Amino acid sequence: MYYSSWLYPTVHVLCMIRPFSNSEIGTQLRLPPNVVMETVKRLRLMGLIISQGEKWRAVADQVHLPADDSLARMAHQNWRLRAAQRLQEPRVEGFHYSAVHCLSREDMSTIQRKLKEVVLDCRKVIEESPAETLAVFCLDWFEPVEC
Repeated sequence: MYYSSWLYPTVHVLCMIRPFSNSEIGTQLRLPPNVVMETVKRLRLMGLIISQGEKWRAVADQVHLPADDSLARMAHQNWRLRAAQRLQEPRVEGFHYSAVHCLSREDMSTIQRKLKEVVLDCRKVIEESPAETLAVFCLDWFEPVEC
């Protein structure tokens, strides 16, 4: 269930910053009250958040799947879809880059290795960073067709 939508991990991670009420979650994520209520209910049943009065606090700080898990593919798809939705909004902040390139297979491997290094470096920074805001990091590097 957690990986079936971008909502569950987003609300879960939001509640890692500090406890949030249903209305604060709705305001932060621009969600209607019924969606927030259903999302926090399910996260509570999953054991990922607990109530503190009228607010919700995360109790599990990280949920990760192995890269080869079929649910990981679903999670990747959900975040790509969410990124595409955000690009439709009038004011898009952040960094979005899409391009198709032609290059040697050796250089493609070099870039893939460098991207993996950058991701691992970023994860180290993120792990040590205080929880203040939400961020989504999606990265794709692949051959779209066999040439």
